[in-house]
Amino acid sequence: MGEEDQLKKDLNKTEMDLQGLLGANAHEIEAIDKLIEKKRQEAGDAERKLKAAKPGTETTAAKAVLKTANDDLDKAKESKKNFRTGKAYTDSTGTPKAAIGGNIDALEKQQKDQAQAIKSKNVQRNQQYAASQQTGWERTKSFLLTGDVYSKAASEEAAHSIIMETKLDSGEKPH
Repeated sequence: MGEEDQLKKDLNKTEMDLQGLLGANAHEIEAIDKLIEKKRQEAGDAERKLKAAKPGTETTAAKAVLKTANDDLDKAKESKKNFRTGKAYTDSTGTPKAAIGGNIDALEKQQKDQAQAIKSKNVQRNQQYAASQQTGWERTKSFLLTGDVYSKAASEEAAHSIIMETKLDSGEKPH
């Protein structure tokens, strides 16, 4: 796929848009990630204290602390989700913020889809090329240009190799 192909141009634009958005918001992304990690640690600490608490009032207080810690963690995760999807969010200091003017998740999905479309198109082109090498005219042209001895088996093996180099993954994992 050449740089002038529309699929490649679209992918390049998406990549530039995504990198621009990530670059402009790198500090905020890092701050939100640190907040989530802090809240995750606090929730883990609260859970350990609950498990270590003696039955009675200590358990009730520990459960309340754990609930608050889990709620804070959920809020931090929701804030990151809103941030990434281009919605208003709460920053790491608890301050409400306006949307960042873009949707990181959508751009990442678009980038993945466009890269897959290019891969699929390349596979299709390679398979078409391999199939064309099996036609009588292509074999004759190759024989005349190279002065080589034509071998149908060699031609079929070359076509098979081209197709196998560009085969697509089904997405299934071996058992």
